[in-house]
Amino acid sequence: MVARKLNGGFMKRILMLCCLIMVFMLVSCDNTPKEEPVIDGYCKVAFNSNVEEITIESQLVKIDDTVTEPQYPTKDGYIFEGWFYNGEIWNFRKNKVSSNVTLEAKWSEDIYEITKDYGISGFKKEVSTVVIPAYYNGKKISSINRDAFKNCTVITSVTLPDNLSKIERSAFEGCTSLASINLPVGLNDIGIDAFKGCKALRKIYLN
Repeated sequence: MVARKLNGGFMKRILMLCCLIMVFMLVSCDNTPKEEPVIDGYCKVAFNSNVEEITIESQLVKIDDTVTEPQYPTKDGYIFEGWFYNGEIWNFRKNKVSSNVTLEAKWSEDIYEITKDYGISGFKKEVSTVVIPAYYNGKKISSINRDAFKNCTVITSVTLPDNLSKIERSAFEGCTSLASINLPVGLNDIGIDAFKGCKALRKIYLN
């Protein structure tokens, strides 16, 4: 009887030890990111530049307050579109924080001429597939300027951002290889002869 009691108690200890080991292993393997707690009424705002050589200092910001916009980062061969959170551009004048956040930098290849009023005025480097960036240094790209891509026969397709509001006169005139383009819902002005001579244009998508 004594031997049986001892064996039973020993087995219970073994089972308890195994359970503890399993719990420890499950906790150790949980790689789910943990949100850092708000510290004394402040939130931590981190910046991910998506460039190894660029580090932006984090900020401690009061709850329900705006974030101080850091200096625009630069990257050779790319333009900085802006800081994004959950896929949306972060508005440093309006957006307020209520929890810890990480803002992500978005970059686009630097192949377009961009004016001071955030219009596209042409190519720096010709490409057949034109994808206009939505933002430049956090500001909306507003227009395709007059004669911007006139007689650029290499262009076969054009993708315009949702926030574009204007395509000016003769912007794509003479783009004889242009076959498809999307026209965003926010577009409210298409200039005269904007697509004159675009004889290959067969597909127009309305976003």
